[in-house]
Amino acid sequence: MIVLHFICRDKFTSGYIDFMELAFPTYEHYFVTAKSDVPLECVDSAKVIYFNRSRKELYCGDLKKLLDLADKIIISGIWGMGRLFAFVSRNVKAKIYLHFWGGDFYCFRNKISIFDCRSYIDKYFQLKLIKECNSLIFLIVGEQKVFEDIVGIKKRSFIAPMMGNPFKQPKVFELANEAKDSKTFNILVGNSATETNHHIEIFQKLAQKNFSNVRIICPLSYGNDDNYRQKVLEYGYRVFGKSFQPILNFMKYDEYMKLLSTCDIGIFNCDRQQALGNIYSMLKMGKTIYLRQGTSMWNYFKQYGISVRDVDEIDNLSKNELVNGDIVCYKKNVESIKKLTSVEYGVQCWDKVFQS
Repeated sequence: MIVLHFICRDKFTSGYIDFMELAFPTYEHYFVTAKSDVPLECVDSAKVIYFNRSRKELYCGDLKKLLDLADKIIISGIWGMGRLFAFVSRNVKAKIYLHFWGGDFYCFRNKISIFDCRSYIDKYFQLKLIKECNSLIFLIVGEQKVFEDIVGIKKRSFIAPMMGNPFKQPKVFELANEAKDSKTFNILVGNSATETNHHIEIFQKLAQKNFSNVRIICPLSYGNDDNYRQKVLEYGYRVFGKSFQPILNFMKYDEYMKLLSTCDIGIFNCDRQQALGNIYSMLKMGKTIYLRQGTSMWNYFKQYGISVRDVDEIDNLSKNELVNGDIVCYKKNVESIKKLTSVEYGVQCWDKVFQS
């Protein structure tokens, strides 16, 4: 079986390619992704095709042949793909599986100005592709219901996580036992410079505590909303001063994991599915996680018996109470998250897609 993958160029791209090649070696995979100055670090780059996301490239030459030859076409991260695939044949669209990351469908919640013709056209073609494709794929259980509520389209769907190289699984669990500076209480807030993190709501809650020896660690290197990033920076420095530690540059994976291991709690006030990589990693380390109640992530973790806490609890908790000291709960979280992020689980999920 020939599987043609179109995947957004992101920090997940190399891991996705490695997983597909190594976990499903009997299939003939080809990977299409955007050109970038940063090289991919995948095991085998021979099947990677770089393109500039132009229709001319898609409808002519080798890519056109692959579209016709492929048995399945996986589009992972569908930003702008509706316009790109607008005029491919019905036969091609019938082979397409759309793998949503989250932000690529939650954006349909946003109202579009009547003067923003480009966004209207993009939305039209995105919805057209969704209606005409074969199936949908979501990262976690519960996203399909949210998708249907937002977009108003029901289709066959699968659950399949974003996986990495199955033979290079990060040693996150070991970091849980590394010593940290006990004098400082480290709080991770959010995962990116996107407004759906609602950083300032959390800053306001924490500012009322008057904690001493606290570091507010705030990753802002990811996300492309520069105005929002600046707003968070200004508020964070004004309220917390030197205790505010924004991350403005991308860190190497191992360095970032070590940083997470120094955090006592992680607060993710996201109003949508977001920051799963951070949350998974911190849960593996036995950290206490706060989420916004009512989101698909909240329901997902609760469904699988993983203990997460409501961000609204923060108002009534002391510094010591912010950390869940229940060792039984900690062990249960670690064991549950091991299963949900295991290679075996990922293979099982993706196998259902390929066998469909």
